Amino acid sequence: MKKSTLCAITLAALPGFASADTLFGLYAGVGSWQSEFSGNLNTSADSTIDLEGDLGFDNDANNIMWVAIEHPIPVVPNIKLKSTSLEVSGDIATGIIFNGVSLSAGSSDLNLSHTDATVYYEILDNWISIDLGFTVRIFDGEVSLAGADPLPIDAPLPLGYAMAKFELPFSGFYGGAEINAIGFGDSGVTDITVKIGYESAFRVGAELGYRTLNITLEDEDDLNTNIDVGGIYFAATLHI
Repeated sequence: MKKSTLCAITLAALPGFASADTLFGLYAGVGSWQSEFSGNLNTSADSTIDLEGDLGFDNDANNIMWVAIEHPIPVVPNIKLKSTSLEVSGDIATGIIFNGVSLSAGSSDLNLSHTDATVYYEILDNWISIDLGFTVRIFDGEVSLAGADPLPIDAPLPLGYAMAKFELPFSGFYGGAEINAIGFGDSGVTDITVKIGYESAFRVGAELGYRTLNITLEDEDDLNTNIDVGGIYFAATLHI
């Protein structure tokens, strides 16, 4: 047997050279989240405002996209960036007070759009994959109600990150779950996604899942919220 052939067989048998994925992998997706809003909000001196009954919020289609880069260097974390456009509009019911202002009928808008920057390590990477890491979520939104000054929602937020994925061998199908979460006192953010998907031999695929986001904020000097956003999403995926 030629030496070059023997070297090729030996490298292919080693875990670090088993596939191009182990050396470098890029994962990307883009899709639509059919997000339904419920819950309530208020500022310190106001009565509680119901998102559905008082502001007319229901559901809307919002865009999501992500890209992750993975590599084989043990001490350097992998990187994932995810952008979520999360907005809803409605019509204000009369007789509500927001930020000290009594509102008349008009438009109501809530923007919870955000970008996630995640660093993580692969604890397992086989048919079962487990990732653990840390996310910085940067909100770029606001509460905007006709007749009152807009209230920005733009603070960065640290979140723990975990992902588990199970691949059905030799089929291209997989299922999994992903969570970002943090709790501080009576406040916290929990963002959970469960999903199933398929990746073809050409490395393109599709993903169907359900994502739920809860934002609970107890701030006596500013905004108080107990907001739930949930719904089905569908995404096209690419793996290089």
